[in-house]
Formats: sequence, structure tokens, C-alpha cells
Amino acid sequence: MGKSAIWVAQTMLGEDVADRNGIKGEGDVEWLHRSAFSFGRLKMGKTGTPQTVRNMVWGTAEVNTAMIRAESFVKRLARRTKNTVQVTTSIEYTDDTDWIKSLKYTWLAPILCYRIVGTGRRWVQLGGGSKKTCRCDFNYKLRFWPFERLMPNLLEYHLDKLVEKLIYPWDVSQEIDDQEENRDAVADDYPKQKNGVRT
Repeated sequence: MGKSAIWVAQTMLGEDVADRNGIKGEGDVEWLHRSAFSFGRLKMGKTGTPQTVRNMVWGTAEVNTAMIRAESFVKRLARRTKNTVQVTTSIEYTDDTDWIKSLKYTWLAPILCYRIVGTGRRWVQLGGGSKKTCRCDFNYKLRFWPFERLMPNLLEYHLDKLVEKLIYPWDVSQEIDDQEENRDAVADDYPKQKNGVRT
């Protein structure tokens, strides 16, 4: 976007107010990608980079982490089912935030939504005891409030993967799982900051 998220906070709120509210530096506020940077190039009428104003939303580091958890599931779903998984993002407004919509400030989103759609297979019997599978359709809608102060942790990510093994016939070795995790970590650790501005 050209400006750091902390610069936006200090400019909008004033440095004193930002400081009093605990917004002191990078990590307190961040630019969230509507479509994950690690998903790669976008298609919005044409193929382009995820580093665009339309793909950025101002929010907290905690929400960014919660979004990474959902994005990691999407990547596992696509890899393990070898099917196309579609992620559509949208912004929702409430009665008291409708003024943002009229100004078309897509970076100032009250509610950021993910719609995740795809197909795959799941165990007929939880845990795969019968070894029989059936088709399953994924159609999830997730909502993120960009300024929510959450307490996400790594345990949730690992718990997701353990639960997935009970539901889906994704026979993945620990080695492949580790390779995917390392690849995702590199992709999620996208452009470094230069002078407080993400590049």
C-alpha cells in the first residue's frame, strides 16, 4: 500500500491516542491480505500481484494469525484432494459502518469474509475404521473482524491437522507434512519490511 499499518494508525488516531491504546509499532496493527500472499497471483479481471490496495485490509496481528490458520486449511485441502478449491473474499458492513462502504474504503473493513468451496472425500466412519469414503462438498463461510484482539496459538494449527486425519482419508507421512509446513512458512513470511513499509 506504500504506507505501513502503524503509520496509518498514528495518522488517523494521532500518535498520542495510538500510544495510549497500545499501538506502538509493527505487530500491533498490520496489513492483512484478503487473499493470502502465499496463494500467489490474483485474478481480478486479470492476473496480478496480491500486493495491491484492493487486497489489503487494516487489522491486528492476531487476526492475521487466525487468517493464516484458515488459509493453511485451504492449502492442505487443495494439495490433498488434488481438486480446485475456490476462496472468495468479501467485506460485510453493519448499520453503524455503512459509511465506510459509501466511501469505498476497502482497506477499512468492518468484517472480512472468506467463502471456501471445493470437493473431496471423507471417511464414512469417523477415524476411517471401515476404510470406506464418500464424497464431501466443502462450503464454508468464515468471518474475521479485523480489529478483534484474539489469542491464536500454534496448538490450534496442530489440532486442526489431527482432527483432519479423523475426518479425511489424507494419508500423509510426517516427512511430507513437515515439508509442506516449511514451504508454507516461507510463503507466509512474505516480503520483509524496509523502513517500516512492507515491500
